[in-house]
Amino acid sequence: MPSFQELELDVLRWAEARQIIPNSSSQVQALKLVSEVGELCDALIKKDRDGVIDGLGDALVVLIILADMERLDLLSCLESAYNEIKDRRGTLQANGVFIKETLTMEADVRVSLNDATPEQWDQIR
Repeated sequence: MPSFQELELDVLRWAEARQIIPNSSSQVQALKLVSEVGELCDALIKKDRDGVIDGLGDALVVLIILADMERLDLLSCLESAYNEIKDRRGTLQANGVFIKETLTMEADVRVSLNDATPEQWDQIR
């Protein structure tokens, strides 16, 4: 299996050869990404595994092209996003609601933001 970097370069060469990069824009690619994510959602709803694979791949292709147009490296963007979230605490509930946790300023006690008292909110702010 080729590395991500090899596939990324293949995608960019493909996009160049088809004049996508010189003749498109970041805005157009962002709209294309929304379209691909819509197709992915459709495949998920239909439990179409091949469609999910295609949708995820198509979205990645568009993200690679968009990142290149913005002179960004997609893996660097991923690393930046991970560094932003890696220390977040909380849990996703069965109903789809993510409950964030934070430490109070005064004590090493984890408090769910949904359950915080007014005094704890004052300390968190």
